[in-house]
Amino acid sequence: ALPIYGQWIAYVTYPEGILWRSRVDGTERLRLTDPPLYPLNPRWSPDGKQIAYWGRKTGEAVRMLTISANGGNPEQLLKDDSISRAEPNWSPDGRRILFTEQATQNGTPVLKVLDLQTHRATTVAGSKGYTSPRWSPDGKHIVAMTTDEQKLVLFDFESGTWSDLAKMPVGFPNWSRDGQSIYFLRFPQNPAVLKLRISDHKLEQVADLKDFESYGLFFGNE
Repeated sequence: ALPIYGQWIAYVTYPEGILWRSRVDGTERLRLTDPPLYPLNPRWSPDGKQIAYWGRKTGEAVRMLTISANGGNPEQLLKDDSISRAEPNWSPDGRRILFTEQATQNGTPVLKVLDLQTHRATTVAGSKGYTSPRWSPDGKHIVAMTTDEQKLVLFDFESGTWSDLAKMPVGFPNWSRDGQSIYFLRFPQNPAVLKLRISDHKLEQVADLKDFESYGLFFGNE
């Protein structure tokens, strides 16, 4: 699920750091969060009822939360505040959350899946050192990238194995709606939005970002 659900969109204002939802035309705008926690990467649940996001307060570990699309109190997922957990990403059936876990500030991250019914989290095999995970629309794969942002990788749930998709500077991977391709950012040299087809690894430039103002968010200062 992406920040758009049908005719609805979820977004974070900059630099205030406030999560909002509205219709794509800007009407029915509703403020969902307040500082001091700065929300990032909102994701709609498959049924459109909730929004998952992550963020941190100064001096605290990163945490994951969900909130009703109609407002209310946010709910923190996995409430151990000593461990950073980020980038919640819904499974297609809405029953699980894929995320990145990092036990210490300089520790190696690992990918995990949280079962929302049992509240148990399990590690994705072979995922040590990977981050920014995204579940495929059919639920059969995960795309992620290495922590040095130099490689895009693919996990196959059926075989339980990882494979390389692209070796280059990468950021912010996202699946196409049909699940056949991955969109991602290339940076900092020759910044652009690229599209990678899963079947044959064909690479296509979608947009040139050389004149795009990033506000430091895209190029290493998240």
